[in-house]
Amino acid sequence: MIATLAKNIALVDSESELYEIVKEIAADVGMFWQHFKEYAQLFDINEIEVSRGASAKKVDNRKANFEKSDFEILLANIVDK
Repeated sequence: MIATLAKNIALVDSESELYEIVKEIAADVGMFWQHFKEYAQLFDINEIEVSRGASAKKVDNRKANFEKSDFEILLANIVDK
């Protein structure tokens, strides 16, 4: 349940009505645990109006950057006996 709730919270973007609540949770995690039941209902995927009928899909938007990549070139294997 907690993992699902965390995923639902992570899906909230800056244009959502719930975004301010997400910022409050980020600022004070203790408040989240004190009012866990209310937050669990609030971020229940079935209760969020915008999400009804929508489907979430994982998208990998990472891109490789040659300048920031580290690599080593192995020219030969040296065995010392």
